[in-house]
Amino acid sequence: MKNFITDLAFIDQLTTLASDDTILVRQTSQSKKNTEISVTNFFASNITPHIALLDTTIQTIAVAHTPQVITFNTLDFADKIVQTSSSRFTVLEGGNFIANISAQTELQSGANKILDIWIKVNGTNLANSNSKIRVANGNDQKRLTISIPFTLNTNDYVELWMSGDDVHLRLLATGAETTPDRPATPSIFLTIDKLP
Repeated sequence: MKNFITDLAFIDQLTTLASDDTILVRQTSQSKKNTEISVTNFFASNITPHIALLDTTIQTIAVAHTPQVITFNTLDFADKIVQTSSSRFTVLEGGNFIANISAQTELQSGANKILDIWIKVNGTNLANSNSKIRVANGNDQKRLTISIPFTLNTNDYVELWMSGDDVHLRLLATGAETTPDRPATPSIFLTIDKLP
């Protein structure tokens, strides 16, 4: 049931509005026509699309030189970008965006192996979005951090993909550790934000 706020124009004070309130607005030239404004929709229209995710699992290259999708098991927060699966994110408002990616990579054994990470939009590789990291030695860990600007249309979906030249490459996650106490290390972080 709508909670109509009808007397705001006649009071000279601040009024707190609840998310389920509806304001009636009447133009002076339209004395018999009201326009309803939902408080929730009014404020939601001013929110910039964004999403922040991470993954707390180890993601290992399954087959060398073969693309595989990167998955995320933790959604920190989002608005106007919807996580539709563990790997896919759909934007509800088009525009220019920036993706920030931070991946904890590891080579379990071997030497001088390369891991690639890139963006796909609607299932197609995004031009100029690939980044490479070379991991020199077995048990070596490297942090790959990149920012990629790109343009999306309403209802486009975004995925991250990776490939490596060895099955001993992986995105490494570790649990919380002690001596000293420190938090868990996710294998990968992703934020996508619409630019102003």
